[in-house]
Amino acid sequence: MILETLFIILPLAIIFLIPGGSIVNQRFGRYLSSILYLTGIIIGILLVPEILSSSKSITLAGFKPPFGINLYLSPLSLFGGIIIYFIALVITLNDINKKRPAYYYLQFALFIFASIGMISTGDLFNLFIMIEIGAITTLSITASENKKLGSRGAIKYMVLSG
Repeated sequence: MILETLFIILPLAIIFLIPGGSIVNQRFGRYLSSILYLTGIIIGILLVPEILSSSKSITLAGFKPPFGINLYLSPLSLFGGIIIYFIALVITLNDINKKRPAYYYLQFALFIFASIGMISTGDLFNLFIMIEIGAITTLSITASENKKLGSRGAIKYMVLSG
């Protein structure tokens, strides 16, 4: 039960360390993000035999599914999560030599959390929340890259996507 929950909320648990560690060392966010995604892949691989035998439904916060958070891990959502973590690891390793601010890695990890949450949620309300988190982080990543053109592009994206 702990590994299943950790597989889904690992980026959310770690993103709060990125800004604090980046005060001490500018490269902290880069390396922590890479370790985060590699850990997500390892946890996903450890969960494969258990999830292949039977899918898991996880209820968080002690409330039943219409009122609480219901997460559902099936073989398809587990493999999708492993692929998302792998793509995030490749992107982060590609950006390891680039000068990116710490908030970029925070926003990217939040986007990865939203992506994994979208494929592993068990109800429509939490799916909507994850879509909103993903949209907001996409807009903030777009706006943060180039201040003038990025903000203009983010506003266009927000207006056109609804």
